[in-house]
Amino acid sequence: MEYETTPEEINFTRMKCPELGHENNDLIGFCTESTCKASNRFLCIDCVFSSHLKHQMMKVKELQDKINEKMLTSNFRAKNAKFMGKLKETEEKINSEIEIIRTNVLEIINTKASTFLSEINDRIFSSYKELSANFDLETFKSRDIRELGPSEYSSLINFINYNFIKNEEIDSSTEKRDLIEELGKIEKNISTFMTDVNKQICSVLNNKLTFNTQLFLPNALKFEWCEKVYTTYSFYYTLSDNNMSALKSSNSGTITILRSKEKAKSGGNYYIEYIVDCKKGGDYEVGIGSDAVGSACWIRTPGAYGLNNVGFYENGKVVRKDYKIEDGDIIGFQILLRDMNNRKGICFKNGKQIHEFAIEIDDVYFLAAIRTVGNSVTVRECKVIY
Repeated sequence: MEYETTPEEINFTRMKCPELGHENNDLIGFCTESTCKASNRFLCIDCVFSSHLKHQMMKVKELQDKINEKMLTSNFRAKNAKFMGKLKETEEKINSEIEIIRTNVLEIINTKASTFLSEINDRIFSSYKELSANFDLETFKSRDIRELGPSEYSSLINFINYNFIKNEEIDSSTEKRDLIEELGKIEKNISTFMTDVNKQICSVLNNKLTFNTQLFLPNALKFEWCEKVYTTYSFYYTLSDNNMSALKSSNSGTITILRSKEKAKSGGNYYIEYIVDCKKGGDYEVGIGSDAVGSACWIRTPGAYGLNNVGFYENGKVVRKDYKIEDGDIIGFQILLRDMNNRKGICFKNGKQIHEFAIEIDDVYFLAAIRTVGNSVTVRECKVIY
């Protein structure tokens, strides 16, 4: 049975499944399963018995009717048009801001390059041009001295003085100099210098000029690791990406606490997500805890809660070992502090909830601890949740 629709209405019932290998199948439903990780949420009969087995779903005709019914209301159309206009305006604003950055960076580089070239010409090449005193004698085949321009005339005088009217002092000093060899050394020095400059520019731009889109979201929090030193140990981490990434850069034998600059405010609910890079092996931990944990140097101590390469620790005790940190994991924590009588945390591993725990400390900081040089941790997301 075919359904009549106006040109402006959506008609999913006439569409085919976007799943690879299902291109000839009609759509029959839309997956509403909250935990579904499939890239395709529109279903055909084959999807129902494969990637969406036992998932909750809505009939595609029901979804189609709901959308079309809402689209017919003038209020929805007006709000949608206003939203699309604001979306375009925001996109244009972002592009404009990026263009300003690009223009400023290029202007700085161009100014520095012009100054450098000017100094090179004034302090180096001008003196060597005088020493070489080259002049094309073929000029006199068609021109008279009176016809020479100022620079040509100066070159002629230098050429005559240097090559035909040299005094003994000039002869002696010049004979000892190999001008070609000197220019070769200058070329090598400039090449070495410019290579270093290029590396510095690339390093600064890569490390400092970062665009973390998570920071732009309305409920996002500005997260930074803090360069705080505990006990007698130094700060063994190198921070980058607006201080959201930390690399263990020295002392593989020592594990130390890495703490967030700000603590979670009492009465708020938060979500934080860590990207795990532990390819080098060794002890590696992420979680939450009080500032006092720093003197203990790791999270598996009273006053902290977190996941590591052994299991999940609560207040200094391992409470489960069926889940451990692995390289490439995305470890998330919901920190629920709004209900003062039920302060708790929930740990997620790669999107799956793995552990719930009661929070029994007053001040809550976001923590990590890494032993091995070369491993790193990055906070991908930090936000208020409602």
